[in-house]
Amino acid sequence: VLCKIGPKERRPNIGFPLFYELIRSHGELGNWNRSLEVFNIINEPNAPCYSVTLYALSVGLLDDSSRWKHISVLITGLTSLGSLESKSLENAVKCCSKANHWNEALDLLNLSKNAVGSISVSTVNAVISACGRNNRACEAVEIINKMKSELNIDPNERSYRSAIMACNQAEHQNHRMVASHHVLSARTPPEREEEDFGCDDIGMAGIGREDLTLQWWECALSLLRRMTEESLLPDLQIYSSVISACGVAGKWQRAIGVLKMMEDEGRIKPNLYCINAAMSACEKGSAWIEAVALFEQMKFNGIRPNFVTINSLVIALDKSGQRELAENIYRKAVSTRILSHWKWNKAKNEDETVVRMMDLHQYSVSMAKIAVSHVIESMLTKYPAHDITQDLVIITGKGKYDIGVLGPLIISILQNDFGLKEANLDDDNKGRVIVLSKDLNEFVKLRKW
Repeated sequence: VLCKIGPKERRPNIGFPLFYELIRSHGELGNWNRSLEVFNIINEPNAPCYSVTLYALSVGLLDDSSRWKHISVLITGLTSLGSLESKSLENAVKCCSKANHWNEALDLLNLSKNAVGSISVSTVNAVISACGRNNRACEAVEIINKMKSELNIDPNERSYRSAIMACNQAEHQNHRMVASHHVLSARTPPEREEEDFGCDDIGMAGIGREDLTLQWWECALSLLRRMTEESLLPDLQIYSSVISACGVAGKWQRAIGVLKMMEDEGRIKPNLYCINAAMSACEKGSAWIEAVALFEQMKFNGIRPNFVTINSLVIALDKSGQRELAENIYRKAVSTRILSHWKWNKAKNEDETVVRMMDLHQYSVSMAKIAVSHVIESMLTKYPAHDITQDLVIITGKGKYDIGVLGPLIISILQNDFGLKEANLDDDNKGRVIVLSKDLNEFVKLRKW
């Protein structure tokens, strides 16, 4: 019908009901290109035509990133008509936010001061979320700080959740960025020491060096405090994000303080993720007593620990000289199948025999030392963890630039602590340590009572 009507009938004052239904229906069916085709057929589109087309572009998931590019054209057209309504602007902002074009969404949000009517809090939340997803925590916090004063909108729980999650992500990004820079600096040849490694060099584009001085964990705590003062109720995700930000920064007192806040409130119980984040903070601060207390609290509350829990606890204990307690906790985790340092893999021979190997890929240095000692010492007991008639293969993993940290460490333990002098790296794979069965047999003969 639309294709057959003449140019005069394609004006909004005559064919608007048809145009409106076609544009809206195609948009809700996900055919936004067809919506644009209909819009482009209209002669001298009016404000409602622009508005419904913006709606058609904003609904659904943005499986095509090119959709947002048409937004600026439509907004410019609306502005030229002097009819920039808040509803049209909301649809444009949501479209850009879904496509993760936070900068364009922020520019459109600033236009809302000149729009007819007020925009909704969900629209502002969409921009905050887009900023957070794109590592723009500064912008996310700036928006929530200006919501009341400039947009006359009260932030809600989702506003704070999105901003706090952005702060948590920024704290983690800063931590990874600093760690990566230290690794690169340590591995840089002397002739390149004067060069500066930019953000892109270490895969952290989106966070500038000035952000490294910001304490995002403090910002997350401040937002949590502010929302409670405004009588808003934090949910589990908000608490988890704040604890996680404090955890990666090593602020174990703060992390435990937030956990205690949850317990005192009694509305939400800390989950595994919350406790693991606090445990990680204790590990970084060598607060082993608090780490053990958190571990006991988990068991009392019926929460099953996982690999992250045990790893953080063992590191905290090992750093504080509590080796015996760390070993006991590790053995208990193995016996209850929380951990397993074994994996089955194909051997490099003609038959490709499947053999059992120790896999320390994800293990910290502290846990790797205990794991290897646990297996070797078990060979002197009634129930050895490894068959000494077979070679012991230990997968340590190969670093990007060298053989990694664990390989030399494990060899040192095997040679110096257990007298296995022939233990060495696999010639074919530098990410593996091999202990021959003949050496294991000799070790057992000499050490077994």
